[in-house]
Amino acid sequence: MKKLLCLSVAAAMACTMTACSGSSSPSPSPSSRNQDAGNPGSQENTNQEAGNAVNLVLYNNKIETVEALQKTADAFHQSHPDVSITIETTQSEQYSTSLKTRYASGEAPDIFMVTGKEDMLLWLDNLEDLSDQKWTADMVDISKPDITHEGRIYGFPVGIEGYGYMYRADLFKQAGIETAPKNLDELRNCAGRLKDMGVTPFVNTWGAWYQAGMFYMNAAIAQQEDPYAFIEGLNAGENLIEGNEAFIRLAEMIKLDFDNCDSPLNTDFAAQVSKFGSGTAAMACGGTWNQPSLDDVDPDMEAGLIPMPFMEKDEDNDVLYAGVTTYWVINKDSAVKDAAKEFLNWLVYDEEGQSFLVTELKNIPAFSNITTGTDSIGPLGQTLLSYLEDGKVKGIYNSRYPAGTVQAFGTSIQKFAAGNISQEQLLKELQDTWTSSRR
Repeated sequence: MKKLLCLSVAAAMACTMTACSGSSSPSPSPSSRNQDAGNPGSQENTNQEAGNAVNLVLYNNKIETVEALQKTADAFHQSHPDVSITIETTQSEQYSTSLKTRYASGEAPDIFMVTGKEDMLLWLDNLEDLSDQKWTADMVDISKPDITHEGRIYGFPVGIEGYGYMYRADLFKQAGIETAPKNLDELRNCAGRLKDMGVTPFVNTWGAWYQAGMFYMNAAIAQQEDPYAFIEGLNAGENLIEGNEAFIRLAEMIKLDFDNCDSPLNTDFAAQVSKFGSGTAAMACGGTWNQPSLDDVDPDMEAGLIPMPFMEKDEDNDVLYAGVTTYWVINKDSAVKDAAKEFLNWLVYDEEGQSFLVTELKNIPAFSNITTGTDSIGPLGQTLLSYLEDGKVKGIYNSRYPAGTVQAFGTSIQKFAAGNISQEQLLKELQDTWTSSRR
């Protein structure tokens, strides 16, 4: 077992992060509140205070984590029999619209997911202030900026995630590929060797805008000398995507990836996992959040993460992209928000809760008090942890994009990958989307 130190993670990404802390004791458990049922205090959670069973609805946008979340919810219910948790899931590309619909229809969930700063600000009026929760003092530094507003913390970091290309180490060995490709030429050669062996080089969900708009777009942003300054320059009209070297070179990798995929526009997440898991494809854009799905296919799969090598210099390519991509927030108008808070505290401070956070969800914990063994997080997490410890990570910045632009970015990248627009047109569309969003 090894302690994940805040220092080791912060050192990898420190130049762009700020710290904020808070402390207090955790909310009382539902059972302890039942003892005070006769107290004329707050009546917001009448079912809980009356000692009746309550149900939390957790609204999720990651279909790959459904099974793991259900196991976690079941375990919490075993130790808190008066509280049950219903997991409801909508795929990423429909999630935001679906959540707005639920709020409009009066069916808002008790806990739901936001992806970072812009998303948090979009929902800010609906969020419970969680600054007084004990676990805020144990959050690692990189987890705080994107969920903090005016010194208040509004979300629970589910875990530190990282991505690049998932790869099948066994297929690489069979193809005689001894080291990960360090540049585009080597990636092209790698794809050729795999094809000669009868294996599809890539399997990716090009039909879904979120992969292109989040993961590929972020890679070019993260490769800027100062990503936050670059984003601020875009917002101010002082920086341009058009003509930017990282975006030009990213476009080359996108074409290489797409042209070496099997049915790229007709592949959904389930098909991606199936083809990668069965060994019919050797590489897939993905990250540590995929580990539970891969384990379901084959827990002994020889898989790992390798960088996306699109920059000119090999040393610039030897990185994975990492950060907190998902936060759980609590609906401030929820009738069962005390139970929701208890669930979050259970994950951080109960031994069983910690275990589920790490071993079921396969997360590198975003809390300094939680320990993890490398075996518990799987090979994808092991690879990321190694890169974190070596300081070879760049951040994830899509939460800082203007609200509503990720889908537009993804759609433009899809059109380019499919050959419907040129590289120049792609960069112009990305630039125009960013510019128009700030008018």
